[in-house]
Amino acid sequence: QLLPSARTAELCQDIFKAAVSEGTLDTILRESADQLEDFMKHLKEQMIQARVAHFDETGLSVVGRNRWLHSVSTKEATYYAMHQKRGTQAIDDIGILPEFQGTAVHDSWPAYFQYEQCWHGLCNAHHLRELIFIKEQLHQSWAQPMIDCLLTIKEKVDEAKEQGRKSLSDWQVSYWHNRYDSIITRGYRANPWHDPPGTRRKRGRPERGKARCLVERLDHHRNKVLAFMVDFEVPFDNNLVERDVRMAKLKQKISGTFRSAKMADAFCRIRSFISTVRKQGFQLREALESVFSFSPLMPLALSKT
Repeated sequence: QLLPSARTAELCQDIFKAAVSEGTLDTILRESADQLEDFMKHLKEQMIQARVAHFDETGLSVVGRNRWLHSVSTKEATYYAMHQKRGTQAIDDIGILPEFQGTAVHDSWPAYFQYEQCWHGLCNAHHLRELIFIKEQLHQSWAQPMIDCLLTIKEKVDEAKEQGRKSLSDWQVSYWHNRYDSIITRGYRANPWHDPPGTRRKRGRPERGKARCLVERLDHHRNKVLAFMVDFEVPFDNNLVERDVRMAKLKQKISGTFRSAKMADAFCRIRSFISTVRKQGFQLREALESVFSFSPLMPLALSKT
């Protein structure tokens, strides 16, 4: 339940009348993590073979220093790993995305684009938040039509799924691509890449600004933005993995820093196990008993279709 060890020990005393020291709890966690080594290897193999996987990362405090928790999520499993780095070195060391050949859904962190052996889908929840900012704070008129465009496509896709269809019709796809392109053109017109009239010319290239950067991302990665429209297995957003990451952030909020790198790694293994068995419908108590019986449950094969 993400409690600090001192409060967990107090809880055991209050409810079960069992005096458990923090050292004993640490030993239990370490031994549990050791029992889950084969589980993590098997889970990693399953993640590599998944049809669609979500990727995200967030900062966590370990012994008072910032480290990065990397999460790979599907509807059926969660894989956590802690690393000193955020970018390609961490991704390579974790070893899932470099071998992954399905569709990787993420928030357009540049490091993810280095892996071209797989398909990519971008989180449109992030795009909507940026578009709302551009509309309300920068007062650019193209932002609302793009919001409407993305949300309407999502509605059409959801309707098609409810009807049991596997894709939109060719003319629908063509129509929405054209609509999308026309709005991108409006975005470029509203954000020309040059110094505003009357300003003194500075050295180097002019700053692009948030709006121009978003227009270019929506343009250059249009197939990734609209991946959910052409492949119904790809979701509209990256909320699945963000929910999984939120649990780790809650741990830090409640308990503070991890006291050692080893305990942070143990947390990743145990939370990977708990999250996965819950997603796969196992009873959590029975799953935890399997760990202490030295025969942890193995993750079921993940969906590949």
